[in-house]
Amino acid sequence: MPNTSDFKSIEILQGGEGYFQRLLWLIESAREVIHLQYYILSDDPSGREIQQALLNARSRGVEVNVLLDGVGSMNLSRRFRKGLVDAGVTLRFFSPVKFSIPFRTGRRLHLKLAVFDRSFALVGGLNIAERYRGNAEEPPWLDFAVLIEGDICGELAELAASLLAKRPYPKIPIKRLLGKPPLGRQKVEVRLNDVFQGRREIRRGYNRAISSARKSLTVVASYFLPKRRMVKLLCKAASRGVEVRLILPGQSDVLFYGTAVKYLYPMLLKSGVRLFEYQPAVLHAKAVVADDKWCSIGSFNLNDLSELLSIELNIEIFDENVACAFQERLDEIMQRDCLEARAEDYLKASTFSRFKRKLFYLGIIQSIRLLHWFTEDNRETPPS
Repeated sequence: MPNTSDFKSIEILQGGEGYFQRLLWLIESAREVIHLQYYILSDDPSGREIQQALLNARSRGVEVNVLLDGVGSMNLSRRFRKGLVDAGVTLRFFSPVKFSIPFRTGRRLHLKLAVFDRSFALVGGLNIAERYRGNAEEPPWLDFAVLIEGDICGELAELAASLLAKRPYPKIPIKRLLGKPPLGRQKVEVRLNDVFQGRREIRRGYNRAISSARKSLTVVASYFLPKRRMVKLLCKAASRGVEVRLILPGQSDVLFYGTAVKYLYPMLLKSGVRLFEYQPAVLHAKAVVADDKWCSIGSFNLNDLSELLSIELNIEIFDENVACAFQERLDEIMQRDCLEARAEDYLKASTFSRFKRKLFYLGIIQSIRLLHWFTEDNRETPPS
């Protein structure tokens, strides 16, 4: 049996028109089976174009399976849904909200995964919506995805099929979780986070990368409200001479986030961590690069919402060429599109500013913990 980490080619895509054109091409090229699993699919020009491509695939006999999150895509119109179902597309919503007594909600399907004929796959942070594509008036939200060709797509297809069929997904052998590739060998690995099934692979990968980095570490974090332990790991890395840089949102789609995250700035800046705020549009990316040798890209946010409540999917890449090229792209983004936070603006902030930031930070943290209390393990048994 081939090692499922084997691959023929890999490419890191940035959000925008190029990503959507590649997604459309993959749908149009599929001949057997398509799996699309997203947090958000919108009934907007981009969503309708993807819908038409899926309908065309069904008309030529391709099996099409679409799994969407029951909260993220709850506003998808009835007409849009009916168009897919009437054409023979398998459409399912993961953990829709059900109001009951006592009220409970299920964990969220936050991953973004598309698999085609077990040969090609897209994994990243982009949803299918106009804001991730951009237009003449508005630039796209900044995000990334990994396009893979090779045997590893079979593993991703099995994951997609398991989620669709409501059954537990396969475990990854521990040697693949902990091992590094032999010298000179490229490797790509699937990493999953789902605490309800005991999977914390993405978070462990982040911790391992931050702890072992020796020269450089660049983290792109769209909703950066990590546990205190991770903040300390970042500060410790900077204190031992690692060049640690965080790319954070200059504007956010989440109320109060922009104020809350700044509560963490003084601790980070005092330790020598450099903070860059992305300016042209909303930053939605989730990625990390360590020592120009390793990177992880996907849907995992550095906060408790991803850590405790969501199913997340990242791709880890052990490849110096890919990691180095991605680091160069992030360097260009930091230089061209970001403003660097100045330590004096936060270390000498007024008492009122510090109090407001702490209040908003604690408010968001406690809200997520309250939501976790209402969350139940919503694994469902397969239909008989």
